[in-house]
Amino acid sequence: MNYKPRLDGLRCIAILMVLLGHFLYFIAGTSSGIYGVNLFFVLSGFLITSILLNQKAKSILGAYKNFIGRRALRIFPIFYLIITFYLLINSGDINADWPYLYSYTYNFFVSGIQDWEHNVYAPYWSLSVEEQFYIFFPFVILGLNKKPKWQLAVLTLILTISLTERMLKLTGVHHYVNLVTNMWPLTIGAVAAWFAHHNKLNSRFFSSTWVEVLMFLSLCVVLRYGELLIGFIMFPLVNVYMVIKAYAFNFVVKPIDKLLQHRWIIFVGKISYGVYLYHILVLHFFNDYVFIPVWSKIPFDSMRYFSKIQFNATLIRFPFVIFITIFIAYLSFRFIESPILKLKDKYFLNGK
Repeated sequence: MNYKPRLDGLRCIAILMVLLGHFLYFIAGTSSGIYGVNLFFVLSGFLITSILLNQKAKSILGAYKNFIGRRALRIFPIFYLIITFYLLINSGDINADWPYLYSYTYNFFVSGIQDWEHNVYAPYWSLSVEEQFYIFFPFVILGLNKKPKWQLAVLTLILTISLTERMLKLTGVHHYVNLVTNMWPLTIGAVAAWFAHHNKLNSRFFSSTWVEVLMFLSLCVVLRYGELLIGFIMFPLVNVYMVIKAYAFNFVVKPIDKLLQHRWIIFVGKISYGVYLYHILVLHFFNDYVFIPVWSKIPFDSMRYFSKIQFNATLIRFPFVIFITIFIAYLSFRFIESPILKLKDKYFLNGK
């Protein structure tokens, strides 16, 4: 696939929405965190399916090996590094949870448990969902690579099953963390990739100014209802529209188009995986060992009007945590992830 900078721009939007949801608690009611994870899922479904549709290996197993190998080199190193770190510092319930984290089954483990979100690694349920998607989904595309209509039929069936499961809430207390439910955004991304690959995208629809404005207005409204069924249905539909626009078209609203291609936005998008992995850990250590000790010594009572700052600790802390997280993610990307990524073409070159 040719590199599309706007897709990294969307990754940046996704991770910023997650950070807003986790760090600025007073806007949590907007479902920004849910939206950010949903956008990541749609992006994953689109990109993974595009990669699979363009596999050139001679056999299904060869194509699968190339795909899984390249994915493993991308996601395993820093994931296992940070889980091991949690083990070393004995964080939260890590002694009971680590087998599920290491095996990417954490989402199944927590789906029937109350009050699990307090752990610093709680957001990693979504990484379990993605890894399960990477393991099983390629066989849908690769196994039917000579029957594109059957590919689309199976994708449609998966969408139907996922939507039905969400409507009936058949799985667990926290049904939103399971693979079946999240196949809705993942497979919507996959369907978009199928249409893009077969040149079946409606250019008139995706070039319409009115449609673009309507999509953004819909997003602004639905952000308030992300935990409800309307949010579950609408988030992926809006997100897949934006992914297709970023991949194959230009945004008609020029400020948005420029924003998604700004070098700093693209930079954050490139390191968004690391930001996702490190952000709660940074918040925990910075808050407990730096911010609170300093904040508690500030004489707010003698600051007169500015004494009200003491009630806005979250706002003051937010930019520091964001900066530190992005800096650590950058160091991780440059000195850990990038050298490992160079091995992808050495051991798992497409076409072999």
